[in-house]
Amino acid sequence: MAAWGPRGRLLYVAIEAIDWVLYMPAYRGAFLVICNWTMGALKHKFPGLRPLGLLPVVLVLLDRCEDSAQLLLVAVSTAPQLPGFWNTLVRLSSAINMIKWSFVVVSSSTLLVLLILAAYETTLGKERNGAKHKKA
Repeated sequence: MAAWGPRGRLLYVAIEAIDWVLYMPAYRGAFLVICNWTMGALKHKFPGLRPLGLLPVVLVLLDRCEDSAQLLLVAVSTAPQLPGFWNTLVRLSSAINMIKWSFVVVSSSTLLVLLILAAYETTLGKERNGAKHKKA
């Protein structure tokens, strides 16, 4: 990080600010809409899946933790520090990053499967309702 210099560190902080202000609310909003629609479509058939609607909230919390740890690394990179503190902070930041991306893969895969199931159930439900109305 020392090689970044003051300008590089400032640029990193600016990029993180864009992440917090624009990107994070945008993907959280899109993820919330998809989760709400999916859970709404499956709520009667699979009521136990309801807590999965919190996936976007957990993802944002993990993202905030990751960004905070990385910003802390940038903040202390120029200050005199103990090597043990720096190493611990780097490991913590790395662990949070790995947890976040593992969660992204698992939750996105789960949501994709549930989205396909919800689309199928919604389409099948319309076909069933259409068949009932035709018989009546």
